[in-house]
Amino acid sequence: MSFLLHFILQRGADLLLLKIEHFHLDEEVFQENHIEDDILKPMSRLAGNDYSKLGEKVSLERP
Repeated sequence: MSFLLHFILQRGADLLLLKIEHFHLDEEVFQENHIEDDILKPMSRLAGNDYSKLGEKVSLERP
């Protein structure tokens, strides 16, 4: 993956704003022009030893 760093805020915790320019995905994960999150099973790092997984999926109708 390659990215450009746009902004860093350091006030007790760090906030980094990045623009993703290039990434690689397995063809099994990328289907019909979208990422299959059930296959990818993404996780995010929070702080310390804490991580987060995707929870309940909700679909909202857009105006």
